[in-house]
Amino acid sequence: MHKGVQDAYVVKLNRYGNLVYSTLLGGSGQDGAYYSSAIAVDSSGHAYVTGFTNSTDFPTTLHAFQTTFQGPFYDAFVTKLNTTGTALVYSTYLGGSGDDDATGIAVDTAGRAYVTGYTNSTNFPTTPNAFQTTIGGSYDAFVTKLNSTGSALVYSTFLGGTTDDAGGSVAVDCFGQAYVTGYTNAVNFPTTPDAYQPANGGLNDVFVAKLNSTGTALVYSTYLGGSLDDFSVGIAIDSAGQAHVTGDTNSPDFPTTPGGFQPTNNGSYDAFVTKLNSAGSALIYSTYLGGMLDDIGVGIAVNRAGKVYVSGYTNSLNFPTTPGAWDMTYNGGTYYGDAFVTKLDVPAGDTACHKGDGDGDGEEHSSGKNEHHHFHKKSSCEVPDDNEGDNVRSDDNRGSHFQSTSFTSSTYTIHDDSQAIAIVGTGLHNGLPVTFTMVAINYGDVAPGVFNLTLSDGYTIIATIVNGTIDIQ
Repeated sequence: MHKGVQDAYVVKLNRYGNLVYSTLLGGSGQDGAYYSSAIAVDSSGHAYVTGFTNSTDFPTTLHAFQTTFQGPFYDAFVTKLNTTGTALVYSTYLGGSGDDDATGIAVDTAGRAYVTGYTNSTNFPTTPNAFQTTIGGSYDAFVTKLNSTGSALVYSTFLGGTTDDAGGSVAVDCFGQAYVTGYTNAVNFPTTPDAYQPANGGLNDVFVAKLNSTGTALVYSTYLGGSLDDFSVGIAIDSAGQAHVTGDTNSPDFPTTPGGFQPTNNGSYDAFVTKLNSAGSALIYSTYLGGMLDDIGVGIAVNRAGKVYVSGYTNSLNFPTTPGAWDMTYNGGTYYGDAFVTKLDVPAGDTACHKGDGDGDGEEHSSGKNEHHHFHKKSSCEVPDDNEGDNVRSDDNRGSHFQSTSFTSSTYTIHDDSQAIAIVGTGLHNGLPVTFTMVAINYGDVAPGVFNLTLSDGYTIIATIVNGTIDIQ
């Protein structure tokens, strides 16, 4: 039931576009979660939502970090829903005595939420030894990390200079390092040595900042912009720790790279797509994206093959489309115009981190019998939470009949619609030494995964995974 002037809502659709659940979220005042990065989902299917509220009765949970509204304008909120959307796992206010608004949220593998936004509260909650414990200007960005139960802050920091700064989107890598983008008009926004752009280029500039896992220091921080206005509300991270950002700009000199799709601004505001290297010290790729009127990038994602997907809205009749696309013509609109979805092929940049993991029951193609298969290939980059060694195992109803002892080589093949790993090594088959070749293929939503194990003693099994997962990236 609708409770106030405006409620937030959370909707879950299945892969076929059918409704799984839909719920309102709010109190008796105004509540919103309308930013493009205001929702995240963990591996178990819990939804994490953030936004703003001025409701003194916004739903919170027992032992939440902040159970009362601080006001007087708006507080941010952070809410975790159960997998069916029927109950709150936790829900908390987040704010001080001024104006606080959360715009982006991300969640790590341990279920800890990372939130960004903007605040003018001098007493916005921060933690000891955080990177910036006092507000720097009239509005500052903030970055807050909550524990997995939403009952305490892991860290919380301001991020800004002496004028206005706002966080727009946040992402997190496997090391628990937060990547934040937004905009600033401060000439003294904190940057780091060797940053790509150490100084503000114009009026409002984009910023891209990476915080260490404890929130005590910047790994890197850089401006990104030209001589006019540049804004960003979308960030994604690839497996090499390279940040991809999108937003909008009216700067005629926004930084682009040679060979980029669109080197010049075609309208008033154009969307942009920029990829930074893992150190934040150079551009891998940067391009305008737009037509003759206003085009705004709001969402960005990168797949396992490194392809970049951007969404937003446009008022341009000549926004670039491709032959055979779903909708190649502009259909109009009073303000937001048409939505757009664009896929870009961008340079790889730094070497990616590859890993593979699979666990499931497979139906053997020739005999129809079921076997359980498991494999794990540790990431080529150090991952703190990965305590499992390299191994391949195949079990039947009598127990484990194959177990690897060592890997000789691992080869990855990464495409948009499929990912595969081939592992060669040695092992024991029913107690006897053999060499093995294992191939696992993940077809995503197109088809079930396939597990293929071939041993030097002539044993072979090719099975379709009927229950379980294959994850290769």
